[in-house]
Amino acid sequence: MNSKPVPAFSYDFLTPFYDFALDIIGFGTKQREKIVNLLKLKPYDRLLDLGCGTGSLLTVAKSKYPNVDMTGVYVDSKVLEIAQEKIQKNNLNIKLIK
Repeated sequence: MNSKPVPAFSYDFLTPFYDFALDIIGFGTKQREKIVNLLKLKPYDRLLDLGCGTGSLLTVAKSKYPNVDMTGVYVDSKVLEIAQEKIQKNNLNIKLIK
């Protein structure tokens, strides 16, 4: 049994292109906004994103719901690094866990 996570697109070198590829096939920002709108979170709710990937959904959610405590969980350190960069770039308070 292999305990190492399988990277996005099966190859580590493709991981930085994951978000770009999702945008191209239609799972970009507009799709994330639709999902976040369905959540109907209230102030001070908590959101746990298991399999948060590069944190794109969390960044959209935190922008709409700044008072909601958010945590993302993912198994691939390289992907979490991308998520952390997004979170820092947008100055968002989101906790990430491996």
